[in-house]
Amino acid sequence: MSGQYLLRETTSAIRRPITFQVRAAARLFRVFLLVAPALCLLVWGTASTVYGGETNTPVEKVPGVLDFQSAVHEALQHSPDITQSQLQIDVQRLGESDAKLSYIPRVALSTSYYPNPPDGTSSLSAITFVVGPYNPVESYFSVKGAKLIREAAVISHKLVIENGLYELAGKYLELDSVSNMIETQKQVVDQTSERAGFIERLADMGETAELERELAFQDLAVAQAEQQKLEASRAAVVEEIKSIIGMTEDQQPLLDARDAHRQVLAGFDPHKVTYEDVRKNSFILQLQEKQTALQSLSSAKAYAQFIPTVSLGVRNPDPLGDSTANNDLYAYFGINIVLWDGYKRVNEISRQELKSRQFNEKSRAQMTDIKSQWLTANRLLRAAEVNLKLAKSNEKLMELRERKTEITYQGGNRSVTKADLITARIVHLEAVKRRLSMELERDQAILKIRHATNDLFNKHVRVISTEEQ
Repeated sequence: MSGQYLLRETTSAIRRPITFQVRAAARLFRVFLLVAPALCLLVWGTASTVYGGETNTPVEKVPGVLDFQSAVHEALQHSPDITQSQLQIDVQRLGESDAKLSYIPRVALSTSYYPNPPDGTSSLSAITFVVGPYNPVESYFSVKGAKLIREAAVISHKLVIENGLYELAGKYLELDSVSNMIETQKQVVDQTSERAGFIERLADMGETAELERELAFQDLAVAQAEQQKLEASRAAVVEEIKSIIGMTEDQQPLLDARDAHRQVLAGFDPHKVTYEDVRKNSFILQLQEKQTALQSLSSAKAYAQFIPTVSLGVRNPDPLGDSTANNDLYAYFGINIVLWDGYKRVNEISRQELKSRQFNEKSRAQMTDIKSQWLTANRLLRAAEVNLKLAKSNEKLMELRERKTEITYQGGNRSVTKADLITARIVHLEAVKRRLSMELERDQAILKIRHATNDLFNKHVRVISTEEQ
């Protein structure tokens, strides 16, 4: 029984003399030390789960180039968060090993030497081998609890991997989008620069107002600033990807995010996903189940503290209390019963029952949150698809207006100037940027649904389960 719940113990012991001498007792103790490892092996076997940064599909690495699949491989091997989570599993596995060894009772050796013993005492020393106090029922609950904690650590590790891959996938989508926007913005800058030069020539000839020149060059400055902003955003995304996959500041990988929609989302149809898929694959709910089971075990363990503990041992007579006894060895067996502990065990039962009610309420709230997040993700996807459709329609409209303006200008209609044609091209390019932004929003909404089903983990990580009997 746990010492922190014991304030006082009473021991009822039955002793009987045996004829073993000290050498025989030492030999018996050595036999116990030889048998103990075998006992450890007998109580050892339970299921263990091993998994790591291995992808289902072999990655053909291109030196210096990282597409999404290669980045996933690097993240699984070198991500600080994933590595730390894996180490936590190793820590909990050691805790499970310690719990299994609690089936073997604690053995202690106590010795005393008396340089000035009472008269008539033939022995100057006392030696005691003590086993216990021992409560196998409490050891059983400790082992079960340690196993649940280790299994919860495994699920937490899977959740860390899934979150890391989700973040990495989102950054690849963002990198592809911002790279395409930069290329489009460069065209905007070129067109704006051409328009500013044309208006400047008109101003020099006195065919337009000076204010028009100032406006044209201000538009050019804004376009150039927008390009610099996009380039800074791309640099920030690259640094975030490096951080996710565990690269140092000195490393400068070439990230291949072209067609990130295909790289990240290929083969995934968000419209086929149901709430049942989300609920069944949710690591959060799996972790909640383990924590609830652990709490139920803690409640049962609180009752096990009322079970008396046993202790046994071997000792020779104490020269102070057994001065007339022979220097033989005596075995004893004792039962330890706690008579008073200040209601600590009773309060522990009440405490665990209250925690169980808290966990039940938390489980229901967690289920509600996941359902709400699922509905929100679907709503965002529908909104993103509508916005993308509108953006594509607007892009097509601006393309047609640009073509109409170009035909009118090429036809010699003086009502349309070169500046008007360039302005139409710029408006069309801005519509392209809007469409790129809406594509990113749509892809992020799809990725969110994929993340809800833990599909990234299931695709990129191989789980290996082994039974050690």
